[in-house]
Order: sequence, then C-alpha cells, then structure tokens
Amino acid sequence: MLLNILINSAQAIQDGMEGKIEIVIEKDPVPLKNREGKDTLYLRLILKDNGPGIEKKILGKIFDPFVTTHNTVNIDRRPGLGLFISQMIIEGHHGYIHVESTVGQGTTVVIDLPITR
Repeated sequence: MLLNILINSAQAIQDGMEGKIEIVIEKDPVPLKNREGKDTLYLRLILKDNGPGIEKKILGKIFDPFVTTHNTVNIDRRPGLGLFISQMIIEGHHGYIHVESTVGQGTTVVIDLPITR
C-alpha cells in the first residue's frame, strides 16, 4: 500500500526537478468517528511530495481503477491501479485515505488507520 503511494509520488516528480517526498507519522493519535459513528483513535500517516500536483478535475477520480496522470507508454505494469489498491487495503483495515493537491506545489496523502478495532 505505502509502496504504491510512494511510487506514484516518485513518478510524478518530473525530470529536472529536485524531488522530495516527506513521510510523517503523527506522534499523538487522532480522534475520529469510525464508519459506525463511534469515537476511535487513529494513527495518522502523511506523505507529501513536491511534484507538479494533480488538477482538480482529476483529483476526484484518482482512486478509480485505471485512472492515471502518468505517461502510460512508459508504465510496464498495473497502470492506474496503485491508488485503487491502496484505498481498498486501507478501507479493509477500517481506515481512511484523503488526498490534497495544488498544481505547481505538490500532493499530500493522509492515511488514518484505527489503533484499536
């Protein structure tokens, strides 16, 4: 799951850019409501890159299967499935994934996984 997200970030950083991917695990648990509406503590993992960002019209579709912003000619396997698979794994663990992006500034992926079930 994390590898899929990191690969997406690395592929998004264009030639000639000084690419940076930052991984942060928040020290304190984050209180959120789970899908049943119960208060639950979550571990928050944040992945930030300084790539080109994702356009708003595509951002709402990035978890759909076979959606990609990469040049598919150079992708040798599973084009457009990485984020779809990552979302399925995270949701299978009763977690959440959220992506924020600004064109020209980069993308931030926030993953919240429940500490207890």
